[in-house]
Amino acid sequence: MPVSEKEIIERLPDWIAEKKTSFLFGSGTSAPGMPLMNMFPGKKDGSTDVDGLMYEIIKRNKFLIGAKMKINVSEEESKAILGTLGAYKKFFEIIRRCIIIG
Repeated sequence: MPVSEKEIIERLPDWIAEKKTSFLFGSGTSAPGMPLMNMFPGKKDGSTDVDGLMYEIIKRNKFLIGAKMKINVSEEESKAILGTLGAYKKFFEIIRRCIIIG
């Protein structure tokens, strides 16, 4: 019996846990869609501009949550964010196919 996409999304965490599967993503996996800490040194002492970093992360997440929010994201940022999202979707689609087939 085929499994619906909704059911796959709901059950995927359980299937992964049952198989004791872990995914190790590098710190740059979300780049360029999400900024890396080293992009925000900003302070005179060389430390990270945590406020600037958090602003960018929140802004980009709000953009992903819904276009109804008036978020000021440039066309370049939009392409980068959506490209990163697409890469994650492709990865999880491959995992989904492996679960269904395997």
